[in-house]
Amino acid sequence: MQIVTESELRQQIRQPRHGLVLTFPPGTRFSPAAQDFLREWRVAVRFAEEPESSASPQSNTEPPAKRARRQVEALAADFRLVAGRARAIRLTALSDELARVAEYVEKIAQGGVATPPKPATSPSNRPAYAPSTDDPEVLGWLGWLRAEVRQTQTACGVEVALSVRLNNVEQAVEQIEGRFRSGELAWQLTGLSR
Repeated sequence: MQIVTESELRQQIRQPRHGLVLTFPPGTRFSPAAQDFLREWRVAVRFAEEPESSASPQSNTEPPAKRARRQVEALAADFRLVAGRARAIRLTALSDELARVAEYVEKIAQGGVATPPKPATSPSNRPAYAPSTDDPEVLGWLGWLRAEVRQTQTACGVEVALSVRLNNVEQAVEQIEGRFRSGELAWQLTGLSR
């Protein structure tokens, strides 16, 4: 599975224009910034169809456990992607929490039994002013992660132990979103007096 970034799109297109149509291999995913770029320029995305001879045998011969592991590894990469974006816009506490969940998901992918991620303690003193905690971009990333967890659950089938662990991941994302909305994981401004 390939994750396409905004810079890769800009390199491929060179001069963006509205109504452009791009074709990508099936399973391609786009970073949040790439999704914004596609929306802004109204670029239509098409997915090339795989030839049946190459798609069918692989899906029929790959063991379900291996397919599930790949899905969980991809989910861990999604968490790392969003954690990196959060760090880039100086949401350090949010980035740290997402990285902790990514580590938990990676342990699941490796077949290890991991303790569910618990929120890290954070300082109770909040700044007198902070940028909005209903930022649609950040909340969009968290919603996307929750959807990816659900998609991974569906793709992995009915393995009970894996399903329970992925439920823990979904709950962790919901807690992180609540903590962001409350301001606990939002931007922390320094140098302001109350």
